[in-house]
Amino acid sequence: MSLLSDTRGTPRTIWALVQLLAAHDGELERNGVWGWMDPFDTGKDDQGRPKAGNTLDQTIGAASSLGLVDTDAAAGTVRLAEADLPEDLGGFGDWVHAHLARVSADHPDSVVLEALAWFVASSARNKGAAWVRDHNRDSLAEAINTALLSHSPGGAEDGFQHQQVAPMARMGRLHGIRAGGARYPVLPLSHRSLATGAGGPRQPPGL
Repeated sequence: MSLLSDTRGTPRTIWALVQLLAAHDGELERNGVWGWMDPFDTGKDDQGRPKAGNTLDQTIGAASSLGLVDTDAAAGTVRLAEADLPEDLGGFGDWVHAHLARVSADHPDSVVLEALAWFVASSARNKGAAWVRDHNRDSLAEAINTALLSHSPGGAEDGFQHQQVAPMARMGRLHGIRAGGARYPVLPLSHRSLATGAGGPRQPPGL
């Protein structure tokens, strides 16, 4: 379970889940979460069973990977695991950034912050983010892998796949790089200085 495997869990859906649980004393039955967050059952099939890779399950998975929620399969509940959270989505982006800066190098989610560092460093080198227009999903995934895999303890197993780039880009709509008056989505993090994040500075790889 990681942000790379649960890419349909966006900052907005994760934040909505956190706020929903907080409003219900920190815990809800999973069916209750479905009722609030997917009232029209768009993530279920004709028999009422969750579809594979549905947005709600991936939101819960991404929130679990971030340490925000715990799930109890036997009881069928989802519980808020982090009580001290910011009160707005912008602050939540900073919280996610700080959390990812603290994870160990062998954690599956550590590559997310490294990829953000690569985007920021590439934009600095190119004096803006207009260079993103010259790439599609496949070429972005290849460029990220080329820069990061030689620095990754997991090697190719930690690499981005082309189908992961677009969903992760959607997660950065609120915290993207700006260039030429346009916002370029990056990753599910704050765009504040990487050097001041919790856990100390990380050198952008591949430069």
